[in-house]
Amino acid sequence: MKLYEHPEYEEIKEDYELWHELYEGDQNELKQSKYLWLHELETKPAGAGIRKLREQRSSYTNWAEVLVSLWTSILMRKDPIIPQEVMTLLGDLINDVDGEDTSLTSFIRDQIVANTFIYGKPIVKVDALGEKPNSLAEEQDAIYRPFMQIIDPKSFKDWKLEKKDVKNLNKLQFCRLEYCEYSERNDATDPIEEMTISKVYIMREGKLNIDKYKLKTDDKGKSIGEPEWELIDNKVIADWDEIPITFSESISWLRDVSPHILKYYNTESVIDNVTLMQGHQRIFVIGDVSNMEVISLSESGLNSLPTGATIEVIAPTDTTGPERRLQAILGNIIRVGLNQLKLQIEGQAVESADTLQQVKDNTIGLIQAELENVENVINKAIELWAKYKGQDGFKSEIAFDIEDVKDNIDQIVKLIMVFKDDVSRLPMVKEKLINWFINKMDFEDKDDLYKEVADMVQSEDQSLIDSINAKLLGDVANGSEKPQATQKPSK
Repeated sequence: MKLYEHPEYEEIKEDYELWHELYEGDQNELKQSKYLWLHELETKPAGAGIRKLREQRSSYTNWAEVLVSLWTSILMRKDPIIPQEVMTLLGDLINDVDGEDTSLTSFIRDQIVANTFIYGKPIVKVDALGEKPNSLAEEQDAIYRPFMQIIDPKSFKDWKLEKKDVKNLNKLQFCRLEYCEYSERNDATDPIEEMTISKVYIMREGKLNIDKYKLKTDDKGKSIGEPEWELIDNKVIADWDEIPITFSESISWLRDVSPHILKYYNTESVIDNVTLMQGHQRIFVIGDVSNMEVISLSESGLNSLPTGATIEVIAPTDTTGPERRLQAILGNIIRVGLNQLKLQIEGQAVESADTLQQVKDNTIGLIQAELENVENVINKAIELWAKYKGQDGFKSEIAFDIEDVKDNIDQIVKLIMVFKDDVSRLPMVKEKLINWFINKMDFEDKDDLYKEVADMVQSEDQSLIDSINAKLLGDVANGSEKPQATQKPSK
């Protein structure tokens, strides 16, 4: 049997992979040539050794995580407002909504919000463990609990939304998940078999069906030609009239900045390799020195050279050009990564009050749209949770404090003003803006940051100024717990 991928998934799956790798920052994965681009010499038959050395010398600076963490901190400076009804419904499980000791607030921040910024598509499945009790008396003794699970968008291969029935408009009619699963083992002597599994959730005659397929492989576990699937299980959930999966779709906030992050990575690789390969002085002697013992090319040794021998010095390679280019790319990362604010950082004129207000209004509109997406996903997940508990028609109204978010937007707009050319020419203004921002954020090392800012004002070295700006953005992200994107496709 053949299973298909949705056209929208086929179009964006390579981008999903790119955003995932840039955010996770796995150094080994990022050594692939689609991320660490091949130099011309490395394409030659004898270039494998050169390539291996360059991979060893190259390291990736994770600006994707910095930007996602920065935006997440803006949205989640305050916990979302959770109504008492939701707290009562979840009970003690409000501190363990996924079976892995993750609180509801942490699940929203580290899973739903993070996936919103990384992929533009947070997907949550609600399931239950154990046998559902048939009465209140049974419920007291039963081991039964719902749980939430974030679904990796890379594993969400196919879907169909209702477009005709007004009552069920945009509800899932079917969806297909694909993931890896290990065979069941009874003891340590049983072999481990890795299988590619696909689950299709589909409504048939008003009942939820879950079809489980296994990818056919040869003896070595490789797919045979065109992927062929065999049905290995089917479940009918008679008392469910909808698919327990909810998601929203928007645009990844890494989409436009990812090319600049890749360019930064490759330019940094050039600098590291030039520095490590020829970042020191080399001295050569040219002439007939065949009768000389091996000597150290010290001052006394050089004075003992035979007549006619000359000394040639190769100076350390100058990396000033690539380093300037690296700083320019970093500026583009900051500009594009924060361009959701619609602030023309490159502009020479000081923004008027009306213009800045429009900037903030536009930004708040963008953030508010994302907040609504996050609210819709978590509230639907709570309602599915309630359905597992036998409470059909439960309405969840978890919400974010938009006024607090607006205040955070004011802070980030002022931070971005630090990068404007006109402000950069006013060191005292720049110092006050940065110190104001540091004071607002919950940093553990504020004194160190204040000192760095003071050093920056005293310095006339533009490269130092740029590096401090970059470090500030990194510290913004590191001031809060890093959101965790899905590590592997989920069941």
